[in-house]
Amino acid sequence: MRHRDLIDAFYRAYNAGQAEAAVALYAGDGCHVEAASGQARQGHEALLKGLRGFLGMLDGLRFEIARPVRAGAKVVVPYVMHGVMTRDLGAMQARGQIIALHGVHLFEIADGRIVQTTDFWDIDEFKAQVAA
Repeated sequence: MRHRDLIDAFYRAYNAGQAEAAVALYAGDGCHVEAASGQARQGHEALLKGLRGFLGMLDGLRFEIARPVRAGAKVVVPYVMHGVMTRDLGAMQARGQIIALHGVHLFEIADGRIVQTTDFWDIDEFKAQVAA
């Protein structure tokens, strides 16, 4: 699968809330890293568990992406993530808060599969939005 087709399929799956379809785009030992928290999930089972949790956290999830920039096997995709929080986060009363969070995904691709995604977003911006 071409890089752009793979990335388009990734965001279609996210926007449709289809965790299984998104995870199927990763290599078997593929990895997702949250740069803000340092957490990583590797392998389809861990990716699926994490993505289901993420998708369940936001109603109306939609990624609005800007033009991807490719350098060999790596592709950077700026985005704005939109959604409404479905639950509180610990002591933070986030339920019902509207989110419009800017971020960037870094994709590493090999043999038509995602080897790794790294997600960069501003945790302070997120906290300010859910505390509003």
